[in-house]
Amino acid sequence: MPEAPPHLAVVSNDASAPPHSVEAEVAVLGALLLDEKARREVIASGLVADDFFVPKHREIFEAILALDRSSMPVDLVTVSEQLRRQGELARIGGPAQLMAILDATPTTANAGRYLAIVKDHATRRKLLLVAGEVQRMTKEGVTSAAILDELEGATDQLRSERGGTKSSRLACELIAEVHDRCERGEEVTAVPTGLSALDSKIRGFTAGALSIVAGRPGMGKTVFALTAALNAAEHAPVMFFSIELQAREIADRLAASIAEVDLRAILDGRLSDEDWQRQMSALARHETAMSNLTVVAGQKSVSQIISAVKAEIADGRAPALIVVDHIGLVVPRDRRANRWEEASQTSRDLKYFAAESGAAVVALCQINRELENTKSRRPTIANLRESGSHEQDADLILLLYRKAYYESDADPTEAEVIIGKSRSGTTGKVNLGFAGRYAKFTDPPQRSFGWMSKESFRNA
Repeated sequence: MPEAPPHLAVVSNDASAPPHSVEAEVAVLGALLLDEKARREVIASGLVADDFFVPKHREIFEAILALDRSSMPVDLVTVSEQLRRQGELARIGGPAQLMAILDATPTTANAGRYLAIVKDHATRRKLLLVAGEVQRMTKEGVTSAAILDELEGATDQLRSERGGTKSSRLACELIAEVHDRCERGEEVTAVPTGLSALDSKIRGFTAGALSIVAGRPGMGKTVFALTAALNAAEHAPVMFFSIELQAREIADRLAASIAEVDLRAILDGRLSDEDWQRQMSALARHETAMSNLTVVAGQKSVSQIISAVKAEIADGRAPALIVVDHIGLVVPRDRRANRWEEASQTSRDLKYFAAESGAAVVALCQINRELENTKSRRPTIANLRESGSHEQDADLILLLYRKAYYESDADPTEAEVIIGKSRSGTTGKVNLGFAGRYAKFTDPPQRSFGWMSKESFRNA
């Protein structure tokens, strides 16, 4: 490239300066100004103003974006006028700066390559910031586990920003895929809960989406999630992240559920000969589910959860369902945020990871105690509005309620699942059975009992 005009000689070749390429930034801006096709490619790539190192280049890029969003033409004159309206024209060097950019642009045909250079330098600058943060945390005595957690979260974020996946698709292409799927008779991918009364309303947990299962303590959130996880594991790998309970406590509930053995007997370590026989028979009967279900305890941040899932994927065991129990105990990425922001950050990270991994992600959520002051004590979607952006982020929200928890004369084998939100199904209420002694939810007696016999249902 020929020597840059005087207007472009704003950044020296100082080796101590952060990574950047003035020439590549100028070439990207020139392509934006000169070629509409190149402009579409650059904007669709997700390039942002902060990816430019030179401040005046950021201002010019923002002006171009503003015009593009307003469906206005983009050229030397319109961009100059937009910068004037923003009060930035004189600061960037006036129209002469824009002319210099055009003169210094070698070709628009290589816009994709210039874009890649700019984004690579931007990522390297961000890595320097991450390294600085790691150095600061190390000097301040932060634990190595917390530092690794921060580092992993930051690098995952940078990988996400780098992307590389084509995000824009023509509507005709998308509709063609829908028609192909319908011709093959394929449903939209979802992971059934195994509870037919509920699945008939929601179809299951949608793949690539975040679902929330919420309720007050004692409603059976963990038991509900384990019931769904066990049913799903009969057909595909499942990962159950337990932040609240230890792995041993999860194992106790699994043992009670699959064999229909009283949980109290397992906790007390007093299984009868019949109980042992039921255990052995159940393990053989549900061998596939037991091999497909991975229980992970001790991972407390989204980045740790993501790392564990990626390790399973690398081993050829990509999970169809990922359960997080529960979202309120997940360590937030930014511990300096307030509680609402922390909760929002966590649900958003899980939502993005669901989309990235293609798995159905189910996060359990505890509803605050203000619900106890209402007359019916039945949860509604409004009870989640103090729990960050869970309501907005979730594709599906299920709210658990058991009347017998509050009223001694109510039937302890009855439970309700309130479908508060469903982007691909219906809302409303579904009645289920609850067998607390066996740590499981079931369909109502008149439908299907899954692993549970009618007699054990009556005795639960």
